[in-house]
Amino acid sequence: MLQQLEELRGYRLDASDGHIGQVRDFLFDEARWGGRWLVADTGKWLLGKKVVISPMSLGEPNHEGKELPVRMTREEIEQAPHLDEHAPVSRRYEKSFFDQYDWPYYWIGGGLWGASTQPMYTHAEVPDVEDDLSLKEEGDPEQVLRSAHELTKYRVLAGEEAMGHIHDVLLDTEVWVVRYVVVDTRNWLPGKKVLLDPMWIREIRWGDHRVRVDLGRDEITSAPEYDPDVPITRAYESRLYDHFGKEGYW
Repeated sequence: MLQQLEELRGYRLDASDGHIGQVRDFLFDEARWGGRWLVADTGKWLLGKKVVISPMSLGEPNHEGKELPVRMTREEIEQAPHLDEHAPVSRRYEKSFFDQYDWPYYWIGGGLWGASTQPMYTHAEVPDVEDDLSLKEEGDPEQVLRSAHELTKYRVLAGEEAMGHIHDVLLDTEVWVVRYVVVDTRNWLPGKKVLLDPMWIREIRWGDHRVRVDLGRDEITSAPEYDPDVPITRAYESRLYDHFGKEGYW
């Protein structure tokens, strides 16, 4: 199911033995746009500590109740490797987290989640890092993941032309990947929103708060309109990809 990030923000987080807080943000990688970590707002419970939760431990969202279950206990969450509130989540930290829980590394293997297409912590054994060359080739110890919430409000450029801004991102909650960015093109067509596959983004200028896409202005402004109140169907997605001459992700 596709879910707007700004709606997920604020969902109640419940561990297997009690309430732990609410959804604040998701961190993604720019290579695959996988939602690698949920950032939790735990209030005063773990004050001063940045609490991140892997989608490998997330259950199915309850959209009616605005709840997101976590398949961990409060103690397990509290005992996770310490991360200062404003510290980035580096590959070095990820490794320590996955090692603590004996979970397989998502960055090793051919799938979105390591050896799997879904975030499942039972699908493989943790590799021997000392002997695993793929970690040395693919894993940057200082890799920093990006905030999906921060991406909202970034200006969108088609070439050097401003086309609007990113209004929201849509997460596929079955596999926890950023499926679309919602672009508000009100600079040209007041109120119109369109969806773009994040893989069509050529460059993100984090320092300038800008995103550049490999698409033309006319292509974007004439794309099928996105209505956040209307469910996204495969027929709509097919029209969207056909419009841009792109192959569908499915």
